[in-house]
Amino acid sequence: MSNLYHQLEALFHQFIDRTQKHKDQAFSFPWLHPQGESFPLLPDYLKLHQFAPTPFRKWANQRLAPLPKLWNSLVWPQIQNTITHKIQTKYLADLAHHHQAPKALNPDLQAQLITPFTRLTQKPPASIRHATFTDLYYFLNETLKIFCTHLELPVDIYGPMKKAHTMTCLKLYKAIRPEVLSHPTAFELACFLAIRANWIDCVEDNAAEHLVGFIEEANTLLEDLEPLQLNLHHNPYFQLRQVKQKLSTPQTILYELDNAGEVLLDLIFIEILLKQGHRIILGAKAQPVLNDMTYPELIHLLTHPELAHLTPYRDQGQLMIFNTESIVAGKYLPHASEAYKAAYQAATLLLLKGQGNFQTMPMGKKVKGKFTPYPYAKPMIYMLGMKAPFIAACFSSILTQGPAPLIQMPFLYLFDAKDPNTYPK
Repeated sequence: MSNLYHQLEALFHQFIDRTQKHKDQAFSFPWLHPQGESFPLLPDYLKLHQFAPTPFRKWANQRLAPLPKLWNSLVWPQIQNTITHKIQTKYLADLAHHHQAPKALNPDLQAQLITPFTRLTQKPPASIRHATFTDLYYFLNETLKIFCTHLELPVDIYGPMKKAHTMTCLKLYKAIRPEVLSHPTAFELACFLAIRANWIDCVEDNAAEHLVGFIEEANTLLEDLEPLQLNLHHNPYFQLRQVKQKLSTPQTILYELDNAGEVLLDLIFIEILLKQGHRIILGAKAQPVLNDMTYPELIHLLTHPELAHLTPYRDQGQLMIFNTESIVAGKYLPHASEAYKAAYQAATLLLLKGQGNFQTMPMGKKVKGKFTPYPYAKPMIYMLGMKAPFIAACFSSILTQGPAPLIQMPFLYLFDAKDPNTYPK
């Protein structure tokens, strides 16, 4: 148990160190800037003191932020309790279920894990209130890996679920791909399906049921595009026209993947982009994070006979696959790998899929009531389902007068730091 505590202690110190470096603007991002100039950037929209699940707790959180002792004694314990409850009732429970490992639910074993974690995080330094949620998730993800190793169980908690989702979506892919490719509005349909596939998840409430309904939805959309049209006319954050216009000329697209299963719908959209003459740099993560697609899983998937038609694009260099080396949801920009930086430099456009990629590459921040963009060198397209109140709060944090995005709605947004017309209003 001493070894476990020391491992957690090292992770916690790294977490606090990252937070302090953000505060001190110690991280440098010249590779993101058009002229190679460094600029301060947070790897998220919100810090811990800027969000809470209820209006009253959010108000109290923000009011107490200038008073670190009170914040640490009144707000942090709530966050800590939420984390430990999530570990026990969600992640360890899912680990036990997916890997048929009841020992993950053993109260004594759980106590061996949770007790040192609670003890270590009980009295954090005052600077922790300035940590971003991405910093916190980074720490939590690495903590879960240590817990899995301590239990002698796979660190890929959702491995079996990912395989099941992939096999189900592979059947759907085979069934609908020819019809989507030959559809009169193939681009629009494939883009919408790729976004709707983002609901194939493992964490959000009721996400497991989405896959069953999604199969029926996908087949229905081939005959009736009313859901797409409704979003086009009534959802201000479904910018299909702007995205199609941006993609009307050949681009080199850095396409960052999200969930397993979902990837098969991405590949239909990607095939359409390839047929239009775009060059695609397809990125997947180094290690398991929730149900995200990893690089080894993607390489294995592309060997499937049903995907053989993509091989010529790879052979010709029009479709390239690379390991982002990310070990968190989305990516952690201060630790971006040389492989990711090279892909970023080679791209003319980024297409960021899913909530994690949206959260960890924020458009900018609001300063004195005005949106201030981060000066990225590349324009970006965000494609995701606005599935969680937290993600909606992230985007709302940079709005000045526009309506907040509705929960459970598709989100398709073109952002170019060099073009004020694309700034969130």
